Amino acid sequence: IVYIIVSVTLIVLAMPNTDKPLLTYTVGEPWTSQQVISPGEIYIQKDPAVVEQERAELLRQDYFPYYNINKAVGEKQISLFLQKYSDGAPGVSAYSMQVVANIMRDMYDQGIMNQMEYQKIVESDSITDIMLVKDNEAVKAEVAMVMSTKKAYELLMDDPLLLNIKTTLQELNLNEFLVANITYDYKRSKQAYNELTSLISTNSGVMKQGQEIINRGEIVTEEKARMIDSYNDFISNNSERTLAEAFMHNGMQWLYILLIMLLFMCYLQYFREEYLVRPSCMVMLFTLLTLFPIINSLLVRWDPRNVYLLPVCMVPMFVRVFLDSRSAFMAHTTLVLLCSVIVSERFEYIVLQISAGYIAICALREVTKRSQIIATSACITLLYLVTYTLLKYMDNDALTFEILKHGYLLFIISGMMLMLTFPLMFVVEKTFGFVSPVTLMELSDINKELLRRLSEEAPGTYQHSIMVSNLASAIAQEVGAKLLLVRTG
Repeated sequence: IVYIIVSVTLIVLAMPNTDKPLLTYTVGEPWTSQQVISPGEIYIQKDPAVVEQERAELLRQDYFPYYNINKAVGEKQISLFLQKYSDGAPGVSAYSMQVVANIMRDMYDQGIMNQMEYQKIVESDSITDIMLVKDNEAVKAEVAMVMSTKKAYELLMDDPLLLNIKTTLQELNLNEFLVANITYDYKRSKQAYNELTSLISTNSGVMKQGQEIINRGEIVTEEKARMIDSYNDFISNNSERTLAEAFMHNGMQWLYILLIMLLFMCYLQYFREEYLVRPSCMVMLFTLLTLFPIINSLLVRWDPRNVYLLPVCMVPMFVRVFLDSRSAFMAHTTLVLLCSVIVSERFEYIVLQISAGYIAICALREVTKRSQIIATSACITLLYLVTYTLLKYMDNDALTFEILKHGYLLFIISGMMLMLTFPLMFVVEKTFGFVSPVTLMELSDINKELLRRLSEEAPGTYQHSIMVSNLASAIAQEVGAKLLLVRTG
């Protein structure tokens, strides 16, 4: 009972929270699933590229970042300039220095921007005007009319009033008094940006409740794809339930998983009662039946199309090797029924996995070589590909490789992962205390040091042991017992 409660709880907690599995599709290919009807009023999303294009166009025309003019900066620099050159400079009179100060004052009133910030705006194609804030009053100004520190210095040197003393002024390093007094106003700019982008609609239409979204055989166009995406978003966003609804939904899932687990427990009770008193058998069976549905749920959360990526046939292969064929088939059937809960194409999934599990069990009567695992994986992969193609063809006569290629790729990857059964067999063996046929073959190897010493030091005993082993093996083969276990033991 403890095994069942723990397994059921963990499986239910790992399941996706949506009532319905999310739909998957391939643009340009026929829809092979059943008809999809809008469950409510659903807004159809625009193509993200179109939304981005509209946003860029709107920002280019109507977005003006805000900058503040700091009067204190200009006043400080003018004050420093007049203090230093109050009596003029070599070759420049005090009056000329006052003229320079007046010109600099006008520049600060107009605003001077940091050179890097100015260069960044000029190189941006989307910003042609900015908003300058002075004394809490915002005025739009063209970027071309704004001065950078470099531009301000050049304008100062080229001023007609200072041409006769330009050379002398260039030696005074007046650029140290021309600093940026325009600063970026992040808060106002962000507010203007948000207000502008909020005007962009991300919807291109609306689907009424009961309206057909797509039907079997229809080509999945770009428009249909956006409708399906909108349907998936609607299902995801409306998956939140009240406490009572969540309790009812999770309760139904819990009861379904519990029912499947109880049926498997009934099989053990009536046909394999000896396993119930062996903790290693129970722990292994329920660990596998819990771990694989949890991994399957995680894969579906990542991408619903990845349901065939999990090599579920690994479970019947383990059970067949360490226990027996009937238990392997029952465990595999139980596992497939548990995993199929969150799959959209349940019939297809069950048929494919049950068929593959049947092949896995039949092909592994006795595992003595690594090549058997590789051959079994190849057979299972081939069966997946053939059965999947036949099922898809029965649903859609106009079958193309584009429809099948994603499924083919998943089956091939799953088949390659099945080859990991051999190394993982040792992990299961050591974890749960079983002895695999491969280990029995290794123990019965006559080239082992202990057996070789026995044949050298006690040849009579060795020959007698070999004869008894052969006799026991013949009897085991006649009565259907485990040949390797009897021979090695």
